[in-house]
Amino acid sequence: GVWDQMARAQWARQSEDFRRLGLGTDRLRLWLRIWGGLVIGPFFLLWFVLQMFPLAVLLAVMTYFATRFVLQYFVRRRQTLIRDQMVAATMGLANAVKAGLSLPQGLSSICREVPEPLVSELRRIEFEYQRGRPLRDAIEEVRQRLDIDAFTLFALAIEVALDRGGNIGEALERISFSLQENQRIERKLEADTASGRQIVQILAVFPPFFMGFLYFIDPHAGQLLFGTLAGQLVICMVVILVYAGVAW
Repeated sequence: GVWDQMARAQWARQSEDFRRLGLGTDRLRLWLRIWGGLVIGPFFLLWFVLQMFPLAVLLAVMTYFATRFVLQYFVRRRQTLIRDQMVAATMGLANAVKAGLSLPQGLSSICREVPEPLVSELRRIEFEYQRGRPLRDAIEEVRQRLDIDAFTLFALAIEVALDRGGNIGEALERISFSLQENQRIERKLEADTASGRQIVQILAVFPPFFMGFLYFIDPHAGQLLFGTLAGQLVICMVVILVYAGVAW
């Protein structure tokens, strides 16, 4: 219970992002407990058993702050997946409206084609509308909760068309082309920077590989590196420099 309270206080924002995007918070609670064990367990193992206090502190700090990056990775991956699915969903809704279906009927039709996780949000809009809530309010609630640019553009186009009139099918078709172009540019950017990211990853894993190779070819030097306070401080300095280089 104490650890759960500490984790909720520390990672409240990430937990809220999980809830906004429909990610399960029950599994998140389990992983945060496992993360607590990974912080505390190795710390006492390195400190009391192996007598490596500097490395124990370094590993505990790294494990503690690594959770933030892991949770942010899951959030970004979910946002990217919804963004990519918005292109096909917007185009499908535009075609349905242009074929003569009303906007609620078009939402129902594309719910049979759009995969998770976007289909859950569309079904929530459909469910709220069937319960008597105005379609505009249902879409606006999902837009504010997700806070994803692609869905915001989609929602605003529908809301403007509902408030001021106009051809919703043509508006959605233009929005789908805009989303498709944004997706193409972002993927091109990722492809153009892939080699640079790969070089950074290789440089980041090279120092640990080099230290292991040193221990293999010269065990005495490896023992000095891991078994003395000066050697452990050198390892800590190397890790800090590697992190600073990757972050830069």
